[in-house]
Amino acid sequence: MHLSKSSKTPCEELGYKEGDKFIAGGCMFFTDGDIVMLCRDDGSDVPLFTGEGCHINNGPGKTPGAYESLKAVVKLGEE
Repeated sequence: MHLSKSSKTPCEELGYKEGDKFIAGGCMFFTDGDIVMLCRDDGSDVPLFTGEGCHINNGPGKTPGAYESLKAVVKLGEE
């Protein structure tokens, strides 16, 4: 017998969706307190976030963005 895991991504499990905004805290590529947006839910627990304060340009079209841990952000309104 094969038990299937949840088909939800880590973001979906937390109730997060692309376009949601977060406060960075303990990120590698954003400064603490930066407002970042979940840009791409890639199914991992380290999805793509974008924001002007990012130190690298991995966002769409080489815009400021980076893959960051969900543990290093707090959804706006839940802080």
